[in-house]
Amino acid sequence: RDLYPATNIERRLDDDDVFLNLNHRLDTWESQGSGWRLQFIQQITLSYVPFDPLRAGTYFPSPKRISQIGGCINIQNSDNLCFLYSILASLHYVQKNPQQLYHYKKYLHTLNYQGLEFPFNPRHTPKFEKLNPSISVNIYHFENESKLFMPLYITDLRDRPTHVTLVLLEDEKDPSRKHYILVRNPSSLHRARST
Repeated sequence: RDLYPATNIERRLDDDDVFLNLNHRLDTWESQGSGWRLQFIQQITLSYVPFDPLRAGTYFPSPKRISQIGGCINIQNSDNLCFLYSILASLHYVQKNPQQLYHYKKYLHTLNYQGLEFPFNPRHTPKFEKLNPSISVNIYHFENESKLFMPLYITDLRDRPTHVTLVLLEDEKDPSRKHYILVRNPSSLHRARST
């Protein structure tokens, strides 16, 4: 299973019934006549590779692969609030020129982002979700080299009225620059991942 920076590991172990599954497998193994008996488990080691992307900020054009997907909105902001603007673009549908910042800036006061730092680090997504109890967020990272979408943060809060899917882009010319965009139709993102 994938673990993300904000994953609660203890809760994930409990939710996935890891220990029940392990006991079941051991019982099956022992009942097949192995001749071995497990007395105790001395240690379980969980290994992972941390992925900590830089914070995302101002606008840059989407890579060609993103533009081909359709249904993605890349807000043209010059400040570091692209995360918030992308959330607002999901909440306030605009048909004509949805990439224009003026459509969303007037709604900033409707989000609670007290105590959050910008440019926004995806590690703080659970805090944003806690501050905004009607919104849940998934974040994918687009890797320029492989042209793949990798899950960066997948929410556990699936019962919220508004679910937002974002992609964290990396500027091809300057990999230190990152920017969030909204994916209006997450199924198009999943189809793009499989092609």
